[in-house]
Amino acid sequence: MAQQLTKEQIITLAEEYKALDRWKQVNAWAEKYYGPAAVKVEVEIEYQFNDGDPEYPSISSVVVRGAEGEYVEPDTSFPAFTEDKDYTGYYGYLDDPDSFIMDKKDEELPTTPESAEYDLTKEPSISFPKVVAFDQNESYMVLDYSMLNSTTAPRMF
Repeated sequence: MAQQLTKEQIITLAEEYKALDRWKQVNAWAEKYYGPAAVKVEVEIEYQFNDGDPEYPSISSVVVRGAEGEYVEPDTSFPAFTEDKDYTGYYGYLDDPDSFIMDKKDEELPTTPESAEYDLTKEPSISFPKVVAFDQNESYMVLDYSMLNSTTAPRMF
């Protein structure tokens, strides 16, 4: 049964999709460096200043934990390490995978206003997994969450 979403429901839906997108980024990052042993990622945020510019959030630390809450070591046999020239010798990371990962974090992990924990065993939920949006010309777009989990993009009509 179709229903028209309220402004609050639309805002909530947008926030849920942002959370899902962040979760997917963190999940892909953890898989890239730690593999399936990673089940929880804790991202600490601190605010930085930039020569008089307003402060901005920056990732200060990342902790990856396993199923029992133990710290998970990065797997340096993964292609993220073996095929990256930065890691394999140019910058001396070979004996320090944690520093290598921390230098990559800002370009690969989402930065949020506050610190966050990501449970990689459970995707964030979406309240309305299928939405149809109409514009003033009666054209519409179907956004189907199940399509976002595949390689198929949402269809526009």
